[in-house]
Amino acid sequence: MAKEKFSQLPTVPSATLSDVICAVQGGISSQETLQQIQTLFLSSINNITWHNTITTPQAMVANNGYMANSSSQVVFTLPLSFAFSTFIYVQGFGSGGWHIAQNAGQNIIIGSNSTTPGAGGFIESTNRYDSILLFGAATSTTWIALGAPQGNITIF
Repeated sequence: MAKEKFSQLPTVPSATLSDVICAVQGGISSQETLQQIQTLFLSSINNITWHNTITTPQAMVANNGYMANSSSQVVFTLPLSFAFSTFIYVQGFGSGGWHIAQNAGQNIIIGSNSTTPGAGGFIESTNRYDSILLFGAATSTTWIALGAPQGNITIF
């Protein structure tokens, strides 16, 4: 039997919530249904503190959600430090949209694109209702978009 890397596995054309996947958490392997994963994900969203943000700039805190609710662009700044597996949610509502600024050594990955590393890099919405879910993938440095804006997004 040939050993396959995860990157070599075929893609799945469709899935249902009763499908089972293999999961590894804390070095322990287990079987999980997609329903179990969805329930865990939704419970984390429901435990998030949401901020209706109208003033700018706004320093962000990991595991919090932010609604950009202004006629001017709301500038958010990523936390200076954060742990692996933390989340940040941003939802647009006001007509000004949102802009997420980075700190030194940080970057944001969206699909195959990455922001410019460091304080000069950023992402911003192009549609007032754009939203993004960021996952802290590398402690205090790298965020990966799990869900991204519905329109175009500016990545710099």
